[in-house]
Amino acid sequence: MARYQLERALFEHARLPLRSDRHREYLRYFVDVGDLQRLRGSDWLVVYGRRGTGKTLLLGALQESLHLELEAGTSHDLALYFTGYEFRASPTGVTVPDRVRGLGYFQVFMDDLATRLSEAVDTLLGSPSWGQRLLRGRAKLKERIERILLSISEMSQTGMPIAAFSRFERSQKAIEALNDAEEYDLNLTGSVGVTPKEFKLGAKAGAGRKRGFESRHIDEMVQNSPAIPRFVEVRKKIVELLEILEISTLHLLIDEWSALDSTATSSIQPLFAELLKVTFSGSPRISVKIAGNRYQTRFSNLMGGTRHYGLEVGADIFVAVDLDRSVMTEVEQWQFYETMLYRRLLISEPRLDLFDADHDSVPDSRFLSLIFDSQDTYHELVRSSEGIPRRFLRVFNAIAERHNYRLVEPWKISSVREAIIHTMSDDMQIGYHSEASQLLNQVQNMSTRRRSRVFYIRKDDYPIISGAVDELMEKRLIHALIRSDIPPKVRLTHEALRVDYGLWLDWMQAAGNDLSSVIADDARATDDPRVIPYQTIHTSKIDRTQLVTCSHCEHQFPRSTRSYEIRGICPNCFLPPLNNG
Repeated sequence: MARYQLERALFEHARLPLRSDRHREYLRYFVDVGDLQRLRGSDWLVVYGRRGTGKTLLLGALQESLHLELEAGTSHDLALYFTGYEFRASPTGVTVPDRVRGLGYFQVFMDDLATRLSEAVDTLLGSPSWGQRLLRGRAKLKERIERILLSISEMSQTGMPIAAFSRFERSQKAIEALNDAEEYDLNLTGSVGVTPKEFKLGAKAGAGRKRGFESRHIDEMVQNSPAIPRFVEVRKKIVELLEILEISTLHLLIDEWSALDSTATSSIQPLFAELLKVTFSGSPRISVKIAGNRYQTRFSNLMGGTRHYGLEVGADIFVAVDLDRSVMTEVEQWQFYETMLYRRLLISEPRLDLFDADHDSVPDSRFLSLIFDSQDTYHELVRSSEGIPRRFLRVFNAIAERHNYRLVEPWKISSVREAIIHTMSDDMQIGYHSEASQLLNQVQNMSTRRRSRVFYIRKDDYPIISGAVDELMEKRLIHALIRSDIPPKVRLTHEALRVDYGLWLDWMQAAGNDLSSVIADDARATDDPRVIPYQTIHTSKIDRTQLVTCSHCEHQFPRSTRSYEIRGICPNCFLPPLNNG
């Protein structure tokens, strides 16, 4: 009976989305290892992680948990979730500078924020207990809230005049008129006005008739003032709204930060960060949490050699969670993935609760034993994930599909390794002859020869190829070692990294090795001075002469690239590179 339920769960699980933004119910899928608590404070915090590491799931679970607490009255924090993709907007047929584009993205965000706040107000006031508490004795409160929300949108989009940026023009108008009216007196009249300055003179004559002349001179002072967004005033209005709603802290959760500029080479990300700081940093009632890929994120122009702007990590904003550098031990990782997998299968087939007698969403030992033929086979699957949950699930689904979602016999380690290689993603490809590809070629030669995934780079050489290392890290072809796995003596002189396990298996198979006989490398660095030189990458072997570095987007490509040979343009940004390497 249990096997039948598991097989049905395997089939249904294949339909569940792998991406967290498709879930809508984050807490059902979320396995907390203490990260939620790290994000609940009022500090401005960063969640780093490459694609598939769980950034969206973490922010979504935080928003959902705070919302449930707000509804229950156990907390008075409000969380609003955004993604960087929502802010991108470009005028059609017009080229605008990066600074203007960054401001445009931020104004889209502010308009979206006003909308989300309005929706939150409707939700809160729709709750009987909340509405009665707020509206008691304050009949016009909702009208006041609507005015505040309108002000937030207007001040961030249009702004208000500022005298220092205005031009004042003075002009004089002369108005003349001929009057014809019936009168009986003959006299002269005169009057003077102050603002605007006027002078009238009229003459009356004739028997009962007036035919006169009137002249008016008007001095006008005209102020020509551009609209200046006043983001500090926006903050005051938001704080006023939070006080009315009795919200302790507003958490602004911004996911997919690098979507603002995936190259992280323009001023868009730093400018957006600067506007965040100007607008919200002055209030302890507003907290910003940002999730992004470390290798595509740039919060400031600190290294730009110009006026500093943006958010400084470690001073303005702090790293709370780094999903690329797992702090879990091997045993903790085994438990984490087992719980994650069980919860997802339980959603697919609720009758799997027969494995959870304690009702704590942690399955008993029968769960894994019916799927895998040994603990080592399951551990191989965990090892292949490299700390990336989405990859774990992709490989798991691939194994299930290969077995036609059946458990006639438990899965073997050979099946797991075949699925690992099969799911190596095509999006991991890198540019031909680029620095990253040359570095990877060296690593491949060393790794297959030494049968080890670990390689070293001397600290003195690291700055030379840091861009190539970052590219390989971002594409999940190599990974950082846990600090505790690197001997202290080695940390002083070398950087230690490891090849992705799936890529290493692929290399080993291509080199003619039988996968069933391959012994999994534990990916720990050695302090043996006889070994390190043979596993150290030599930057002198990387040829930079055939590469072009684009000064616009910092993309590197061979001179033989067709777009560059024919049109002299960068294949990434389609602009002529100014720095020809």
